[in-house]
Amino acid sequence: MFASVFEERATVVAQLLMMQDDIEDRRRFLSARHTLQELLSRGILPIVNENDPLADDEAKIGDNDHLA
Repeated sequence: MFASVFEERATVVAQLLMMQDDIEDRRRFLSARHTLQELLSRGILPIVNENDPLADDEAKIGDNDHLA
């Protein structure tokens, strides 16, 4: 879905699926940050969403606004 919309605008996108642990665990946070920085440096637009199928009720971020 995302790719087809942005393809019309000649924009390359990459979807990152994250979980609460990716924000709370320092090592995982730094890894995610590095990935985002690398994508941006290459002109790739990252689209960040929660990895719903893997997140249990306790680990859910809930609202993607928290990822922003």
